[in-house]
Amino acid sequence: MAGFFKKLFGGAPSNDRAGGIELEAVEYKGVLIVPAPRKEGGQWRLGGLLREAGGEGRQRPFLRADMFADAQTAAEFAIRKGKLIVDERGPALFSGDSGPL
Repeated sequence: MAGFFKKLFGGAPSNDRAGGIELEAVEYKGVLIVPAPRKEGGQWRLGGLLREAGGEGRQRPFLRADMFADAQTAAEFAIRKGKLIVDERGPALFSGDSGPL
């Protein structure tokens, strides 16, 4: 399982992540949403990381089935999806298991 996160958020070759574009994190309701699209074949899979802003620095990765033609679009949708997850989970987002959402 650790290898999955390493590849998703830091261990994959740079051409497999972000497509050479700058990805900016967005703070939403005390949560930092970091887009992390992943290249699969000729498309980009929606993914990201939700980090607790301040506090203990807890975080939760998320990866979805949605695929996009370019990294920029996948990153934009990752921000949208991250906001939905924050709204749906509320305070329970960082309680309990810290595995992927």
